[in-house]
Amino acid sequence: MVTVECPWCAEPADLEASSLDELACGACGISVELAPDPIEERIDRAA
Repeated sequence: MVTVECPWCAEPADLEASSLDELACGACGISVELAPDPIEERIDRAA
């Protein structure tokens, strides 16, 4: 687990280090799921 500054209240918030996809702050009670990075490869549409 990684501790970062909560962007809403500036208190310490926990970020799951294994997946880096959820931020939870015990001080203000928020829990946020983070979106993955967009895919850089272009995928052609089916005909």
